[in-house]
Amino acid sequence: MNIFRHIRHHFTFLILGALCSLNLTTKSWADNTGLWVGTVILDRVSEITPSTDSVSQTPTPVADPLAIRIIIYVNSNGSASMLRWATLMNYQTTPGDDSSIEEIIVIDEDDFYVSGVVGYTTDGNRPIGRRFSTAHYDWPDGGELSMSGTVADGLNGTIELSATHSTNPFYHRYHNMHQDGRAVTRYIEITNLADASDSAVSAYNVLEGDYYEVINGLANTNTDTTTRDSSIIMQGTLTIVQVSSASQLGIPQ
Repeated sequence: MNIFRHIRHHFTFLILGALCSLNLTTKSWADNTGLWVGTVILDRVSEITPSTDSVSQTPTPVADPLAIRIIIYVNSNGSASMLRWATLMNYQTTPGDDSSIEEIIVIDEDDFYVSGVVGYTTDGNRPIGRRFSTAHYDWPDGGELSMSGTVADGLNGTIELSATHSTNPFYHRYHNMHQDGRAVTRYIEITNLADASDSAVSAYNVLEGDYYEVINGLANTNTDTTTRDSSIIMQGTLTIVQVSSASQLGIPQ
């Protein structure tokens, strides 16, 4: 019996060693280069308290969580940025040579007409790609919104909408009663991102984490109606999927 127990112990250590040799440790963040698309679930929000006429800084659970789409690009150096829209296209680095095709991420509509952009397929003479977009984020300069930090340590960024920006909720260019817009600022934090991939379900890489946002410019709790100085805090969870490992944003130079 002692011999069998000894063999069993050795067999157990062999199994543990085999498991440790598998990729069960934390995923290398260098593998996160590319385009990530996913969903933020906002399930907590701060609210105005009528009795004190103030905005609570402690978000409370909501009755019906809000799902919003988010798009994040990570370059080969690990730097991240948010995108409003992106289209995955094929690009010939050597014109006419199909063996030189690489996948790129297009965020400028003019790039669709650049020589070498062939798309996944064509509609007549127009290249067709795989497009992703979100209606929940906007910023003045278009393109990408740079974020600070890294995927491993957490990301943060700030969106600033001027009082006269076309998507500012208080400004309506063609309505004479809504010409007085107010600047809106959104501070966003994405933290605790961890590998949630399940190869048994999908071949795509998946990250899950926490989402935190502070909006200034929407709420007003004082008697001066021309200012909106109270912060609204929203919290929730984030799940993003790596839809492409392409590192090239735009046309290669």
